[in-house]
Amino acid sequence: MSQPPISNSFASRDELIASAFAAADVRAKKAVVSYARETFDGRRRVIAYALGCLAPDPEISQSWELWHQVWSIGRFSAELEGSVKERQQAWIALMADAVADGQADRSISASHDPERVGLLLVTMLDGLTPALRYRLVDLDSARSLLVEAIEGILGPTPSISALSS
Repeated sequence: MSQPPISNSFASRDELIASAFAAADVRAKKAVVSYARETFDGRRRVIAYALGCLAPDPEISQSWELWHQVWSIGRFSAELEGSVKERQQAWIALMADAVADGQADRSISASHDPERVGLLLVTMLDGLTPALRYRLVDLDSARSLLVEAIEGILGPTPSISALSS
């Protein structure tokens, strides 16, 4: 018995694209999370997640390609726009959770709003990856810029004495 074409499983072209996009993005997110497996505090996890997004891992780079394509056509499709927003929120939450973990373990100052920092970092990555793809910046420079920006956003690691006062 033959299987129906995959397109018969979806009500529309946009539904098919949204499904493929979400599946690729979930795989990329798992790959990025794996780069932070050995981190011991929230601050290092934020940095590992961000640097993981730039890793030359095919799973991640293919996801970025899809991101930029779906992001653009999502402006003309409510279904794709919803999928992009949902996945974007997942990435913001990943970063925000790491910031909150850093606040809990005192590697990040409690003065930061984790959601705001997550949004800022994801937005920064959204701009940096096309620059990397089009060779406006090389990988080492992109990593350096990213770490410098994160350190600028988060500030110095709070000292124990400053936290107890």
